[in-house]
Amino acid sequence: MKILVIGGAGYLGLKLSKRLLLDRFHVTICDNMNYDTYDVIDKLSDKFNIYNGLQQDHFEFIEDDILNLKNNVNNLENYDKIFYLASPRLQDINDDKTVLEEVDRFSKVIEMFRDTIDNENSGKHFYFMSSCSVYGKTTEAVNEYTEPMVTSHYSKLKIECEKLMLKENNSFKIFRLSTLYGRGDFQRNDILINNLIGDIKEGKSVEIWDPEAHRPHLHIDDACELLFGLINTPYKDKILNLGFDELNITKRELVGEIEKVIESKVDADFQVVNDSRDYSVSFARIKKLNPNLIPKSYYTGIWDLYVGDINITLEDYDSILDFNRPATSSKTWYLEEEGKISIPKLWGEWNVLHGDPKKFMTKETFKGMVAPINKRENVKLYDRKTIKNNKHLYLIPIYNPAYFELNKDIGFKCVSKKFIRDVRENRARIVFYHTLEGYSGGDRNNDLEIIKEWCDESKIKEESVYYISGNLKISDSAKEKGLKINCIGESAFDIWLNPQFRPDDVIPYHPHESMNLYLSYNRNMGRAHRIGICSKLFEYDLLKRGMISIGEFDLKEGDSRIYTNLKELSSITPLTIDRTLDVNWANDISISDFSHTFVSLVTETLADEKILFLSEKIWKPIYLGHPFLLIGNPHTLKYLKKLGFKTFDKWWNEDYDDDIDVNVRIQKVADILAILENKSIDELKELRNEMIEVCRYNQQHFNNKVDLRYKLSAGDYNPQHSVIKILANIFYDIK
Repeated sequence: MKILVIGGAGYLGLKLSKRLLLDRFHVTICDNMNYDTYDVIDKLSDKFNIYNGLQQDHFEFIEDDILNLKNNVNNLENYDKIFYLASPRLQDINDDKTVLEEVDRFSKVIEMFRDTIDNENSGKHFYFMSSCSVYGKTTEAVNEYTEPMVTSHYSKLKIECEKLMLKENNSFKIFRLSTLYGRGDFQRNDILINNLIGDIKEGKSVEIWDPEAHRPHLHIDDACELLFGLINTPYKDKILNLGFDELNITKRELVGEIEKVIESKVDADFQVVNDSRDYSVSFARIKKLNPNLIPKSYYTGIWDLYVGDINITLEDYDSILDFNRPATSSKTWYLEEEGKISIPKLWGEWNVLHGDPKKFMTKETFKGMVAPINKRENVKLYDRKTIKNNKHLYLIPIYNPAYFELNKDIGFKCVSKKFIRDVRENRARIVFYHTLEGYSGGDRNNDLEIIKEWCDESKIKEESVYYISGNLKISDSAKEKGLKINCIGESAFDIWLNPQFRPDDVIPYHPHESMNLYLSYNRNMGRAHRIGICSKLFEYDLLKRGMISIGEFDLKEGDSRIYTNLKELSSITPLTIDRTLDVNWANDISISDFSHTFVSLVTETLADEKILFLSEKIWKPIYLGHPFLLIGNPHTLKYLKKLGFKTFDKWWNEDYDDDIDVNVRIQKVADILAILENKSIDELKELRNEMIEVCRYNQQHFNNKVDLRYKLSAGDYNPQHSVIKILANIFYDIK
């Protein structure tokens, strides 16, 4: 099939042409190149004229006025479909003279193709891109039968062109598009959402006229999918509204959607001034023709527009990895710096080795650790040669909690001088990315002080360095230490629980014989608070009342002055439920464990006062709708409530959350379990029935938050969605 896209070098035209070319249609773009998009045209030509090494000639570009098309094409009958996208923009039409000139041009184009599309059954079509703005201002929902209304020179042009189309046979079709938005190969910043996001990214206040005025918007990708679908879909309608009913929205509501993405208030000045356009459109006809297409949500489309392109720089090629060298690591794998070869200090042994016997991870795994941010439509990777003088982020992905201490004497010495110079000259930022652990900023931890030393040694301003950490209190720690490093706490474990396999409802309580009171996983016992709570459960003879795993531990890790039974406890470890403790089951969920027990006893990773760290351990009971007690950092329950979750203070005293001393928290939680232990099965069932609404609320609230943070479209999630937005905000900081 041969397709002609008139005005195909513009915002919609380029996207549409690319979509058509992806399905191997022969596409010709005719454009006078007012918008100077030669680079995109060249890329289209390079990509689509070569297929499997063979010249295909699927793409042709004609740079000329459309009225000269016959001078460039031997036979217009060769085209099966013609898309007309050459109309000027709203701001380019200022008087009736321009309207008359454009209508006259359009009539000549129709005349040019009339003879080639004279048979309605030929399968040939001429498509004119009109606009829903022809509906003007109305308080009632409009459809294709609604009489259009002239409210501007732009709407007058569209209406007059539609009149010409209506005189032709039914092969001449009119598409009234919703207001487009989104990222294009050639970007438009004059359309409402694109304009608002552009101003917000630049820190400008935005002015909103007539905030209660309705309008449907349509992501440019969805517009292309609708147009693509109509090529091979037979239908009789002369006019079609293109969009989706659910995307009718007021300007005030639109600002609210933007605020969800940026997670802050928009500096908006709402002006009560009448907008000439205020309409809600019915898209029932196009829905019948394409019932399965689910549009991008406003959140997804705005997110992508807000994030834009982020430049991330990598070190030079490393022949050992067959990829770029990890950030801050040595070209000689530390032979030059330390006199011996070792793995990059960003990585721990658990990153590099796996299995029994120990084997190296694959080459692809190494590449993934060097460049872990993989949403390629937003992230562009460069090295020191290709980045030139463009702004960028030097990303340091950390997998080893001991990285800062191990690298203390090397610091930024292994970073390319070009990148250090860019940071000094305000073209770049250094970004540490370490969300899998939360040690930094805690008691007896000097990671932030080490970063400051590196900045001083390299003559880099602290303000040019960012640290994205799993410690949600790290910003407070930096302030307490008087440091100017930009610290950002980010919890990354909520997406570890697969959102595509969520339970439909809370897990029911089906008690399992005597082990029905609590569930507690303690594989890694190298943490004093886990040893403490397990010791207290042992003391209270509660180990037999729960499903509990306890790994082997070093007696030195526990406080034997408080917990005097550690030797006895150690002698009965490991305790398992139904599986070995040699494997980290962090991503696994055994539903039967939760179903058979009354409450989860969550022993979080860390318990320090200056740290707030949430792992998958706390999210598991919430994900399944299970009540929980928590041994973690002080004020964790308070933080969960701040996030909108509910806890269980109606059924037991949760003041343990406020105790700074972890041993006091352990004692109080053990006392709660001791009280519950005296209740019968029937009493526990009754309590669970009382709790079900709280559990169900938490489960749904968790699902909603995960969708908001990571969901791209139906059934499609990106675990890095949240951190990419953080990187985008840092990238904007480079002026």
